[in-house]
Amino acid sequence: MSEKIEYYQNALITQIIGQDIDPMVKSAQDVSVQGIIGGVKNYVLSNINPENPTASVLSMFAPMVITKIFQAMGFGWISYLFGILASVFRVDVANIIASVCSGVKSLVSGGKQTSSEQISGVVDDVISSHAGQSTEELGAKSFEMQIRDAKLFKLALIDYKNSLENNVVDFNKTSSRTSVTRTTGLHILGGILKWVMLTIAGAGGMLLAGDAVRKTLQLDNALDNTLQHGKEKDKPSMSPNQPLQVRPKIIQTKYKLNPIYKDIPLNPGWTESIINNRQNIENMVMTFANEVYLGLENKDSQMKSSIGFNGVVDSIEDLNRKSTGNRIVSIPEMFKTKKDIVDSFIEDL
Repeated sequence: MSEKIEYYQNALITQIIGQDIDPMVKSAQDVSVQGIIGGVKNYVLSNINPENPTASVLSMFAPMVITKIFQAMGFGWISYLFGILASVFRVDVANIIASVCSGVKSLVSGGKQTSSEQISGVVDDVISSHAGQSTEELGAKSFEMQIRDAKLFKLALIDYKNSLENNVVDFNKTSSRTSVTRTTGLHILGGILKWVMLTIAGAGGMLLAGDAVRKTLQLDNALDNTLQHGKEKDKPSMSPNQPLQVRPKIIQTKYKLNPIYKDIPLNPGWTESIINNRQNIENMVMTFANEVYLGLENKDSQMKSSIGFNGVVDSIEDLNRKSTGNRIVSIPEMFKTKKDIVDSFIEDL
């Protein structure tokens, strides 16, 4: 189960670095891991072409797509991590990301399945070669120390951002600069890349059925004995004539299902009659939430700050990007009902 633990740890570190939060106030216990996992998972699923799922997933292992995923999640601070590593610590970030993408892509080329251990190995090899240290040396710290390092690095990123915006502070002379190192930055970068690569591979059906990360992503897996006749029910089909079957499994008990809501599957890719812009899409999704569950009347601000909610909105917005301003919005085929949409972020609230 060590892969599952490391996956969660890297998700926490990604959120500390990526989100616009105070790193010394937000604790590891407060972080909604499932929210950021769901954000990337939804992005992957909404961008898989049912007619060529393998090629769709493989195309996501590319530097520009990785950057786009972070942008879609609202993780703008990741760009400052790239910037500080490149400009202050002279790390070839572009080469690292390209090498990781190439290595992972080779593992799953042709629709092959791989393990989280193999993907982590690719990232470790690339990071250790740039750090000049072995994988064991880079990963020797306890999780508590890694969280501390991530919080300190986030403080350094805040100073770095201020120095860029104000052109006054000499970042190299700030106290936060002296508290972070090149090695720490590389280790953080490696953890973030592991997490996003594993999430893409898992959501895209490229992880082996017995992989612990696959279970963490709430997909049918051999560990829970949830495979049907030896086949993976939740793996995106490699046949052009079969639809995607990945569904989130929600176990939340905080909000009761609205008794007047009927969870009846709608036509694939159903449409809603609203003017196509982001604000209206957000309002539509919030309306769905209140139709499906009770007790969400005053949760609008929490919904809008949820990574899962924004992942859903992004997936709908991306699908309708070419028809902005039209009076109709299409829903991605991965969502069969309104409850499917709401269940993608309900655990964040």
